[in-house]
Amino acid sequence: MKKLSVCHLTSVHKQFDIRIFHKELISLKKAGYDVYQISQGKSGLRNGVKLIGLGEVPKSRLKRFLFFTKKIYKAALKLDVDIYHIHDPELLPTAAKLAKRGKIVIFDSHENVTGQIEEKTYIPKLFRKIIAKVYSIFERNVLKKLSGVICVSPNFTQKMKKENPNCVTVTNYPLLSEDALGELCIEKKSNFSENSDKVFKICFPGLISEEWCHLELLNAIKDLELEYILCGPVHQAYFDKMAIHSAWEKVDYKGVVSRAQVRTHICESNLGMALCRKLPNTDYEIGTLGNTKLFEYMLQRRPVCCTNFVLWQEIISKYNCGICVEPDQPSQIEAAIKWFIKHPEEAKQMGERGYRAVLDEYNWCTQEKILLSFYSKFHE
Repeated sequence: MKKLSVCHLTSVHKQFDIRIFHKELISLKKAGYDVYQISQGKSGLRNGVKLIGLGEVPKSRLKRFLFFTKKIYKAALKLDVDIYHIHDPELLPTAAKLAKRGKIVIFDSHENVTGQIEEKTYIPKLFRKIIAKVYSIFERNVLKKLSGVICVSPNFTQKMKKENPNCVTVTNYPLLSEDALGELCIEKKSNFSENSDKVFKICFPGLISEEWCHLELLNAIKDLELEYILCGPVHQAYFDKMAIHSAWEKVDYKGVVSRAQVRTHICESNLGMALCRKLPNTDYEIGTLGNTKLFEYMLQRRPVCCTNFVLWQEIISKYNCGICVEPDQPSQIEAAIKWFIKHPEEAKQMGERGYRAVLDEYNWCTQEKILLSFYSKFHE
C-alpha cells in the first residue's frame, strides 16, 4: 500500500492542540502516514510530525481571516500532499479551493459552528442570526464538494450527513496515556474516605464564563460547608460578578494552570462540576461529546455533577457515575451536592464506575480506530 501524505491545517488552534496534534496526527503517524501540520508557531519536527510554522497569528480576527488563511493556503499548495485535513470554519474557502484542484479534503468540525455564531458576544445581537444563516448556507455548499467530514458529536454528524454522506463521528474522548504532555496522573483510589473529616471540595478546571453557570453554582453553595476549586482563563466581566457574590469566600481560584496541575486539582477534589448551559452550540438539550470535562473527571475516579444533556444523561445513567441536573437551577445543584456530601461511599463507587467506563469505552483508543478506518477509504 502506498504511504499517503497527510497535512492538517489550522489557523485558530495552537501548534500542539490536544485533538489535532496529540490525538489525530500522532495516531496517523503511528499508522504509517507521512504527516504534516501547517499552523501558527515554528517549523520543525516533533514525534515524527513535520511542522510547518507560519509565525504568530494576528490578534485581529479580521486580519487572521483575510491574511493568515492565505498564508496557510499558499503553504498547503507548496506542500502538495495526498490528503488535506481542515480544522477551522474560516478555512472552508481554503478547503473549497483545494477540492477544486482535485485534492482529497476533509473538514473536521469541532463545534456546532452555526450555533456558536449565535452566542458570539462580539457580534451585535441583531446580526447574529443573520450571520449564522449566511454561514450555514456557505458551509452546506462547501461540504458537498469535500471528500469527507468529521464531527465531534453524533448529533452534529447526523445533520452534516445531509450535505456529505461520507461523515463520521470522532469524539474528544481523553487519552489514556499522555507521555508527550507529561506523565498522566491517575489516582489509585477515590479520596472520599480519606477526606471524610476534611472540608468537602468541588472543582471546575476550564473557561470561567457564563456558559458554565458559575453564578448559579455560587447560589447553590452559599449555605453549604465546602470549598470550590477553580482554575482556568476568565471572562473578566463575568468573573467580576462572581467575585462580589456572597459565596465567593468559598472559592479557591488557582489561576491559569498546566494540564498536570489540572489533574492534581481534580485529584484533590471530591466532586467534578460540569454545569454547561443549554445553548445553540450544544444543540440545546441534546448536548455534545466534543467537551472532555466529563471524561477527565471520570478518568481521575471522580463522580460528576453535570448538565442533564441527553448525551451526558445516557452516559451517567448507563454507568451510574454521577448526578445530572438542570444547570440553571441552584436548588437542584444544591440538592445534588448535598447528596454527595452525605453519601461518601456511594459517591466513591460512582467514581470507580466512571473510571472503568473511560478505560473500557470513553477513551481516544476507540476513536483512533474510527479515524483510521475513515482514512482508509482514501487509499488507492
